[in-house]
Amino acid sequence: MHRDERRGGATADDRRHGGPQDTASRPATDTQLVRKTTAEAGESSLASRRGFGDTPQVTEAAEVANACALCGRPGATLYEGLEDRLFDAAATGPGGVPWSLLTCESCSLVWLDPMPPREAIGALYDRYYTHEDDDPTDASLLERAVIRGIPAVRMGYPEPPATDTIERLLARALALVPPLREIAEHAVMWLPVARRGRLLDVGCGSGAFLERMRDFGWEVAGVEPDAAARTGAENRLGPDVAVAPSLDDDSLAPGSFDAITLSHVIEHVPDPVATLRRCHELLAPGGLLVCVTPNTRSLGARAFGASWLHWDPPRHLHLFDTATLERATRDAGFGIHQVSTPGSSAHFVWQASALIERNGKLPGARVRGVSPASWIESIAFWMLELALIRLGRSVGEEVLVVGAKAGEKAGEKAGERTEEKAARAIEGVGP
Repeated sequence: MHRDERRGGATADDRRHGGPQDTASRPATDTQLVRKTTAEAGESSLASRRGFGDTPQVTEAAEVANACALCGRPGATLYEGLEDRLFDAAATGPGGVPWSLLTCESCSLVWLDPMPPREAIGALYDRYYTHEDDDPTDASLLERAVIRGIPAVRMGYPEPPATDTIERLLARALALVPPLREIAEHAVMWLPVARRGRLLDVGCGSGAFLERMRDFGWEVAGVEPDAAARTGAENRLGPDVAVAPSLDDDSLAPGSFDAITLSHVIEHVPDPVATLRRCHELLAPGGLLVCVTPNTRSLGARAFGASWLHWDPPRHLHLFDTATLERATRDAGFGIHQVSTPGSSAHFVWQASALIERNGKLPGARVRGVSPASWIESIAFWMLELALIRLGRSVGEEVLVVGAKAGEKAGEKAGERTEEKAARAIEGVGP
């Protein structure tokens, strides 16, 4: 995964139930979200990187944000007294007041209050994980078999370079496991091989995803506002791949892309609908948009409350569920072809959130040294979440929306709209 989903072990994590609980942030109401996941997962309700340039530490007064960005209604406090648990940003609200999260009681969008000034957002990413060198040679055989091998075995993608016999055989075996297939689908952002063309990844970070998709036959380009991460991506991808500093860069021509992906990006931008509208402008007729972001109605959010990993104040400015992300995508002009809640990251989210709950922080978003008991708990949680998803519950840790721009792609036969073909390809009916 190439966004906020850092995989790996946890810091020394004895049993999650031992040790002090995080008391730095509490729900603002008397209703406390407790771990009743088995009984309440389907009924409970609430009432996912990018740098924006290298700027000094935030000292400006933050901006009060008490109106919903989607419907304009005022928000009610969901959690208050929040701090940066991952990267120790110095920013707080006016007068040093900690961050809060508000929720719209009409449409359920969640947002940060107060909002950092746009010109100061970059300071929140000074120590962000996208500055690190993500060496693809460090990937384990298992990881390579899942994210490279299964798309070749199950989705029709070409076999990546340097695939050996062991990786190939392992991929064929692992492709029989549904949770691993979902991870593999996430690794290619659910893009059908039949749709290959020119791909733009917004918030491309280190460029690992673009490198993988180039190996799978896409012509790739990226957008990465964080200067340090952008330099890393340029070094990784070479001079033939353009990495623009913003979506408004002159090098990005309207109508020039066949697919645009945003993985754990939309939650970081000050104006989500405007960002999606710009993506709509950059897509060719019939082009696909794939957007993945944390799900505020996930099992993890309900189980861990204020300690859920993906609240991530103050970098996550807007957070979505299926209804609000679909609404934002429609408002940007897209037709909707798929809305779902993947659970492929549930085990990691459990481990990370448990550490935040126990210690109050998770420095660098690094999960290391997971005890056997905690590992078993996280896998059990993952299986529970996947089971509930199969039963039709929208409780996965992420929201996935696939949209398409209206029109026909050049070369399509008359009478068949490209978005109809895209929907059939995504559903696995055919190209």
